[in-house]
Amino acid sequence: MKRLAQAADDGLTLKSPRMLPVWRVSLMLFGLLIAVVLGYFYWQVRHLQQTFMMHSLEHSRLLANVIEQNARTAVLSQGAIEKIVHIFLGNSARFVAYLEAVEPFSSDELAEFAYESGLIGIRVIRADDTEVQGPEDAALPAVINCALGTGELAHFPEQNIYAATVPLINGKGCVVTGLESAAIGRINEEIGLNRLLGSLTGMAGIRYVRVEENTGRDPAAVASGRASPDDHPHIRLIRDGGETIAESRIPFGNDILVAGMDTSHFMARTQQIWLEFFFFAGVLAMLGISFSWILNWFQGRYTAHIQAVDREMADHREDAALGRAAAAIAHEIRNPLNAIGMGLQRLRIEAPGLDDEYRDLVGTLLQAVQRTNAIVSDVGKYARPPAPSFETVVPAALVGEILQLYRRKSTGQSVEIIQDLAFAGEIKADPQLTAQMVENLVKNAVEAQPLGGYLKVALSRKDGHAVFTFENPGFDLAPSDAARIAAPYFTTKARGTGLGLSIVRKIVNAHHGHMAFAVPEPGVLRVTVRLPLDPRNAETDA
Repeated sequence: MKRLAQAADDGLTLKSPRMLPVWRVSLMLFGLLIAVVLGYFYWQVRHLQQTFMMHSLEHSRLLANVIEQNARTAVLSQGAIEKIVHIFLGNSARFVAYLEAVEPFSSDELAEFAYESGLIGIRVIRADDTEVQGPEDAALPAVINCALGTGELAHFPEQNIYAATVPLINGKGCVVTGLESAAIGRINEEIGLNRLLGSLTGMAGIRYVRVEENTGRDPAAVASGRASPDDHPHIRLIRDGGETIAESRIPFGNDILVAGMDTSHFMARTQQIWLEFFFFAGVLAMLGISFSWILNWFQGRYTAHIQAVDREMADHREDAALGRAAAAIAHEIRNPLNAIGMGLQRLRIEAPGLDDEYRDLVGTLLQAVQRTNAIVSDVGKYARPPAPSFETVVPAALVGEILQLYRRKSTGQSVEIIQDLAFAGEIKADPQLTAQMVENLVKNAVEAQPLGGYLKVALSRKDGHAVFTFENPGFDLAPSDAARIAAPYFTTKARGTGLGLSIVRKIVNAHHGHMAFAVPEPGVLRVTVRLPLDPRNAETDA
C-alpha cells in the first residue's frame, strides 16, 4: 500500500500489462499434441497394415510351396499308381497267356478269371485272328487289340479303362486285360490340385485359393527372359461383398496362384486403434478446453486484480492531489474566509445604524462564507484517508441520536422517519466515523425530499455483520445509475459538493465493510451498509 501511495504521490499510473491470450496458446498446444497423437496413431496403423501385408504375403508364399510340393507328390503318386496298374494288368495277361498255352480258354473261363482278378474283361486274340472274350459283354472297345503294343499301358479316359497287352507264348496273337479307371481317377482327384485348393479354402484365415492362367505375360518378354509384372509376388486389399480381403498373387510355374486372406483380425485391430485414438483425442480435447477455461479464468482474475490495483492507484493519486489541493485551499482560502466572516459579524454587531436591507445583505454574505467553509471542510474530509480507532459502539443508540438530531428538520419538510432497530448489540468501530457515516446518509435522504416523503431506517444483524438500511423516495435517476451516486463530486442537488456519499464509502471501506445501492421500486433509493462486528478480525482474515 505504501508503494501504491508513493506511486500515486509521484503521479504514476499502474497500467495493466498486455496479456497474451493464454487460453488460445493452451488450445494451440493441445491441438498440436492431438496432431502428434494423430500422426503416431496413423503411423501405427500403417505399420500394422505393412506387417499384416507382409505376413499375408509370406503366408501365400508358404501356400504356394505347399501346393507346389503337393502337385509334385500328386504327379509322383499318379505315376506310381499307373505303374502298379501296369504291373497288375501285365502279370494278369501273362498268366492268362501261360494258361492259354496249356489249354485254350473258353469265354466263361475268361469271365470267371476276370471276376476273380477284379478285371472288367479279358480278350485273347489267337494266331488265326480268332478272339475269345470274357465276359462277352465286357466294355473293351474294339481298338483294344494287339496293335496297342506289348509292354505298354493304355488309358482310355472316355471309357474309364486302363488296358495292357501281352503276346502269347508262341509269339503270335496276344492277351488283352482291362481295368476300370474310375476308382483310380477318384484317387487322383483326392490327391490332385483342385482337391487341395478346395480343402485349403476356409482354413487358417484363407478365404479362397485358385490358380489362374498368367495372361499378363508378354510373349516378347518371355522370349527375351525378362520378367513381367505378374512374375513378382504382390498383395493388395480389395472389397468383396462388403468385406475387405488381402489378395496375394504369386507366380506358380507358368500360372498365377491367387490367395485371398481373411482381414477380420487386422480390421478389428485397426478399428480398435482408431477408437483408442478418438478416445484419447477426446480426453485431450476435454483437458485442453478445461485447462484453457481455467487459464482464462485465472487470467481474467489477474486482469481484474491489475485493473483494481490500477483503480486504487488512481484513487490514491486523486486523493494525494486532492489532499494537496485541500491543504492549499485550507491555507489560502480558509484564513481569508475567517477574516471575512469575523468582519461581517463585527459589522452586524457594531453597526446598529444599518438599515434592514444592508443587514440582510450581511446575513447573506455570512451564509455564503459558511457554505464555502463547509465545502472546504468536506474536501478536507474526503482528501484525508480515514484512520479508524476501533472502540465499542452500540449502533442502535448511535442511529437513534442522529435521527433525533434530524427530527425537527424532517418534520419541517414533512419527511416521516420510520425506524426498525432490531439489532441492539455492540460492534467494534470508530464512534466519530460511524456517526459521520450515519449522519451523511440521513442528511442525504432528508435533503433528497424537499417536498416531503419518508425515511425508513433499519438495523439488523446477519452473518457476523451489522446491517444498516436507509430507504427513501426522491431518486430521479435510472436504476442503472444508482451506484454512480457514491462517485466523488456526483450530485443531483442545486447546492452541494457531491462528496457526502463518497466519504461514507471511504468510512465503510476503512471498517472492511460493504456498501450497496438498489432501487426496489421506481423513484425509491435503498442504501445498505454492512459493517463487521469486529473489523480487526475481518482484516486478519483478508
